[in-house]
This record gives sequence, C-alpha cells and structure tokens, in this order.
Amino acid sequence: MIYDTNSNSLVYAGGAERPNPNSPDAVDYRHTWKLDLGSLDAGWSEMTDIPFDSNHMSFVTASCTMDGTLSERHFFVGGQVGENEYTGNIKDNYEYDVGSDTWIKLRNMPYT
Repeated sequence: MIYDTNSNSLVYAGGAERPNPNSPDAVDYRHTWKLDLGSLDAGWSEMTDIPFDSNHMSFVTASCTMDGTLSERHFFVGGQVGENEYTGNIKDNYEYDVGSDTWIKLRNMPYT
C-alpha cells in the first residue's frame, strides 16, 4: 500500500487470500484499490489491476524532480506467486500512475 499525496488517497495492489480457512492454499490477486481520504463517504474504488499476480511485493513512493517540477512516483516490485518462496519469487517491476490509473512496465530486477 502506498499513500498518494496528489489525490490524498491510499492505493493497495495485489495480495493473497485463503478462500478456505481450513486449507493452506492461497489465491493471489491482481486487484488494485484506492481509498479517497478526502471524503469519509467515498470508500474504496476499484482501479486497473496490477499486471502481475503477486503477494509479499515491495513498494515505495519516491519524490522526484522532473523538468523542475516535484512529483511523486510509485513503484511496486517483485514479490512471490503462490506460497513457495523458493520457486515462486518474481522479478517484475512496475510504476503506477494514480492520476491516469495506468501501470508502466519497468526493467525487471536482476535477481528475484
């Protein structure tokens, strides 16, 4: 989950759920959700799905100056698919643009 100052919102992507609490098997999700913190009545809205299944991914928001303008950039990186951390790790690296609700593919990490 990241906080986007431009839209005053939280953005959550990916994750996993155990649909059957008696089973060790989890299902990975690509869903992306945004919570508008400017309105208590707004609730969560569904956004464009992250392009890869992942749980336990890393994320960061970076403030960058481009063409003299300070802006935020949000990155969602790697993680794992399924529950086997020895064979399910992934190298994917995406930037999410909250304003346009788009995912931008970046170069993969060199290692999982």
